[in-house]
Amino acid sequence: MRDVSEHTPQNAMSENPYETPKAEVLNPVGSTASEETRRKYIKHEASVKSVGILYWLGALALVVMAFAPLVELGEGRGGSRDPGYALGFAAVLLAVGALQFWTGAKLRKLDQVARIPCGTLSGLGLLAFPWGTLLNAYVLYLVFGAKGTVVFSREYKEVIAATPHIKYKSSIIAVVGLVLLVLLLLVVIGALMIRR
Repeated sequence: MRDVSEHTPQNAMSENPYETPKAEVLNPVGSTASEETRRKYIKHEASVKSVGILYWLGALALVVMAFAPLVELGEGRGGSRDPGYALGFAAVLLAVGALQFWTGAKLRKLDQVARIPCGTLSGLGLLAFPWGTLLNAYVLYLVFGAKGTVVFSREYKEVIAATPHIKYKSSIIAVVGLVLLVLLLLVVIGALMIRR
């Protein structure tokens, strides 16, 4: 005989075909310690990486400025300047530009090696009163402050590796500001090139 208890209304209700499937939750809702750490420091991480972009822009400006005395020398507009002076000046600008580019690349990777040249360049930049002083004081805070020490640590690199799904979303104001800064830099470089 057939078991009639299979088709009772009570069993029919427990086997609802429209019910959401039940699954065992292995990782409860919430975040791991790595995710919490990443979220805590991600704004600081993004700020340090943006300093790397500023260093790249500075390096570009120095490389362009390095070619100005060489162009003047080539066109015979060097005046009473010694050609050795123009070459030496261009070499110094190129060297500092290369150092800034390298430092910017290391800052973008949050490499600890970048802290010393960044500190040196920003320390010198403090002398450019008033804007250079403010900007470079902020850079020094970002790199050498308590949060900067965490962001440049090996442990934080492990946190980044464990949380690749967490990304910083830039505000529209920051993006517009960066675009305006690049445009201003291009206008200044263009004006210098046309003036010569």
